[in-house]
Amino acid sequence: MTTFLLFFFPVILGVSGLYLFLCDLCGAPDVRTRKVLASLKKTKAGRPCGTPLQKASDYLAQKLSRLFDPASTRSRELQLALTQAGISENVCLWRARGWLIPLISFLPAAVLFPFVPVLSVLVLSAAFILSWHRLRSLRKKTEAFREDIESCLADFVLALRRRMDYDRDLEGFLQDYIAGGRPSKAFSRELSVTLADMRSGNPESAMGRLALRVGSPALSDTVRGLQALLRGDDCSFYLDTLASRLADRDEDRMRQAAAKIPKRVRRLSVALLLCFMAQYLAVIAGVLLTSLGGMFA
Repeated sequence: MTTFLLFFFPVILGVSGLYLFLCDLCGAPDVRTRKVLASLKKTKAGRPCGTPLQKASDYLAQKLSRLFDPASTRSRELQLALTQAGISENVCLWRARGWLIPLISFLPAAVLFPFVPVLSVLVLSAAFILSWHRLRSLRKKTEAFREDIESCLADFVLALRRRMDYDRDLEGFLQDYIAGGRPSKAFSRELSVTLADMRSGNPESAMGRLALRVGSPALSDTVRGLQALLRGDDCSFYLDTLASRLADRDEDRMRQAAAKIPKRVRRLSVALLLCFMAQYLAVIAGVLLTSLGGMFA
């Protein structure tokens, strides 16, 4: 095994170095340039040409996507997460791409296992880490989407409470609130969809679908107040309580964000504070020395 490693790695390094030298000698473009050029080329169907490896992976993903049921609970949850993350890809195709990475890695792992078992395990581990990272990035995008909407809810409820004193037209309030540019981009998009849904169907059902699309407990509480307003109930006390609770939640969120500041930034802040204090002390000492020098002169 040691002899194989001593022979295997120098060969790989030598071939890689020769390839890079020949690419530089011939003036071949780098990887980023090739990706840009490939994205600019269009096929007759209007899709990027891509490399043969990308075409093969797309073909395999299309075949593998037929094994997943788009009506299953897992597929519906992933479809909602993809919509929140701003990914327009089909949910079955997205799941197939996630399973394709570990499945393809089994072939090189099986070839390497009789010679270098450790390298085979590393290949499989890298494949599963990539799949896990893909799911984690999707989860981060959905969490950022919900936090973006929840950060606007306190201002939204306060504006609604002030509007209720002289006008209970919810559609007009939503239209004015969107036109005012106060909500974030994600919240403005969801409110626009809800406003169109309210005009084309039942307003209370449209509010319920808004809560289902976002999946935020704070937004669900807000939607309950909006549905009570549509039914004509007196929800002023509920909205006042909700606005106070949302403001406290925003304050807690800001405290948590401040607590996550890296220690390096804290050390730099302390060092900067010490520099300012040293500067002030130097100025004060210079003024005192000048004054004392004038007294003894």
